[in-house]
Amino acid sequence: MSRSDNNSHIKLSDKSTAESDAAAAEVKAAEKLPEESTPPKIDFFEERIARLVEKGKRRGRRYSKIGIISSFLICISVIAGGYFLIQEVNRYSQEAEERAKKTSEISSQLKSKAVIHNSWKNCESNLNCIETQKDCCRCQAGGEQTAINFGFLDEWESTLKKKCGDTICVQVYKCQIGQPECKNGKCIFTVTNAMHN
Repeated sequence: MSRSDNNSHIKLSDKSTAESDAAAAEVKAAEKLPEESTPPKIDFFEERIARLVEKGKRRGRRYSKIGIISSFLICISVIAGGYFLIQEVNRYSQEAEERAKKTSEISSQLKSKAVIHNSWKNCESNLNCIETQKDCCRCQAGGEQTAINFGFLDEWESTLKKKCGDTICVQVYKCQIGQPECKNGKCIFTVTNAMHN
């Protein structure tokens, strides 16, 4: 073999070795490259449902807070209304008690201030009797009607003036239709019709 042939053989051998080395380097480089990650497939409807669920949760929490606040305000309103109602009932009860007490006091005053003596009612016939008021108040102001022997009427009216000057009468009309009569030797006032205004 000549020297030129030997050199050609060496060159071809070197070329093959270089190509092999290059191929091996490409393989190694390919092995070192990271694998391309494929993007995950997202279902549109599942994503929509997930968003709706999350929105519903937020809305539910909001409505829950509103419900709690509303219930609290309703409780406060009920308690306040009950307290106001109790106060009103107590006030009306006190007013009723005061009116009853005042009426009782007036009645006591009327009974103690002026009283017709039993002897002033003595009679023999209806002609002896005349209508008058039973106490300090006339029937136009809460009093009652009665009858007395007309011979004592002036004395009775004088007694009323002396004892009933500062009497406060209840402004209630209580007059009734009737007439004075003598029964069992005493003058009485007999009602002949119901109370009228």
